[in-house]
Amino acid sequence: MDKRIVYFSQKMMSRRGYEKFSLFEETSYLAQKEKEKEPQKEKETALIYHDISPSFNKDKIRIMCEKVIELEKRHKMEINSVILILRGKKTSDSARTIACNNQKKNTVIIEVFDEINMLYDPTESIYTSEVNVISDDKEIRRFLAEDNLSKSRLPKISNDDVIAKYLAISKGSIVIHKRYSLIPETLIETELFPKILSMRPVEKKTR
Repeated sequence: MDKRIVYFSQKMMSRRGYEKFSLFEETSYLAQKEKEKEPQKEKETALIYHDISPSFNKDKIRIMCEKVIELEKRHKMEINSVILILRGKKTSDSARTIACNNQKKNTVIIEVFDEINMLYDPTESIYTSEVNVISDDKEIRRFLAEDNLSKSRLPKISNDDVIAKYLAISKGSIVIHKRYSLIPETLIETELFPKILSMRPVEKKTR
């Protein structure tokens, strides 16, 4: 795999709590973390899979699924999800297949990323010094109460947003961008910009 893809995908998986990386091959590697709230300390395993073909179709999905099955059998493990990084475009049939797969129960969830979005850390910029996520209901209520805010009044961020995908943010969570103030000689050094995650694409307003 491309060294940049490995570096930034590992950085993303580390932000998600994955600590162990292994079985590096030409197109893939594995990431593991302990399952949350599991007394047996079972491992949760993700396959990071990089496809460099110009088009990703149903045949490519079959090859990827065969890879999952082969790894599970060879290493006696269960793979829970696939981080699919694409250089080319998904065909309409492969997009439908992935969407249908992700709606099933007890399935291997497939997350799709464009290769270009795996060549940098989207949470880092000259404007944003920190990105925090609040998912716990009690913490969300506390945050809103502090500044007399309402969920319905917060701007929305799409679940297809690159940062939402990067951090695997769940619906209803509040994403807080902490940004340095760009106003010179001001007493306000940082500003907070909270947004709430929507499951639908957020429509851009036109003038």
